[in-house]
Order: sequence, then structure tokens, then C-alpha cells
Amino acid sequence: MTQKGLSNALKAIAITMGICGLLIYIYIVPTVLNGYIDEGQMAQKNMLPLLIPICITSIPVFIALVFGYKIANEIGKDNSFSEKNSTLLKNISYLSMIDTIIVAILSIASFILKLCPGILIMFFILVVVAGIVIFIITATLSHLVLKAAIMKQEQDLTI
Repeated sequence: MTQKGLSNALKAIAITMGICGLLIYIYIVPTVLNGYIDEGQMAQKNMLPLLIPICITSIPVFIALVFGYKIANEIGKDNSFSEKNSTLLKNISYLSMIDTIIVAILSIASFILKLCPGILIMFFILVVVAGIVIFIITATLSHLVLKAAIMKQEQDLTI
């Protein structure tokens, strides 16, 4: 695959993930929560305290997708190993940790207040683990891209 093709594929993935994220936050999350209310499992409980923090978790996710799109642009310009990409990856790692902390607080509060069933708490735990993994991977990639950018600058100066 060419560099331009790789860049376009990464852009398409970012856009597709954004659309899927919108569907999840606009349609699926409210539908699932309403399903619990309609089944009587959570009747008499106000779901707004749970719905608002869940929707807040979308903010870092969509910002990270914008950063990913910018990285794909840089790859398309044959600027894969740059300080800009390193910074964007570092910012994505910070955003994933912020989102992970929000989800962890949400899951603990939901458990304590008994706002959702145990299966949803298990889902929150999986999201927290995935967030930690994403944080570690993007922080590592940021470090490696920065090292490669420095090596590239040194090589460009010696030629």
C-alpha cells in the first residue's frame, strides 16, 4: 500500500469511527438505558445522572479522532515521523487517560448508587482496561515517533 493509500485508509477509519461513535451516543446508549427502565429493572430511577457522564465520555473520544485524522494527513504529506505527530499521539494518550478516569468514576458511582445492573458495570470495567491499553500504546508510539523524528533530523543534517 502506498503512503497516500495508507493515509486515505486511516482517514476513512477515523471518519467511520466518528460516525459509529455518534450512533452509539445518540441512539444506542439512550435505547439501552430506556430498555432497562421499560423492563422495570430500573423503574423509579432517574437515568439523567447516568446519561450525562456517559455522554461526557464522548468528548475526549471525538477529539482523539480529530487528532488521528491530523496524523493521517501528515502521513499523506510524507511527514510520518515528526514532532507534530509525536505531540498528537501524546495528546491522544492523555485524552484516553482522561476518558478512562471518567469511566472509572462513573462505574464506581453507578455501583455505589446502584444505578445500573452488574453487566453494565462489567462493560465499564472492560472500557477502563481498554482505555489503559490505548494510553500505553499511544504514549509508546509518541515516544518512538519522537525518537524517529530526531534521528531523521540528524540524518537530514548530515547529508
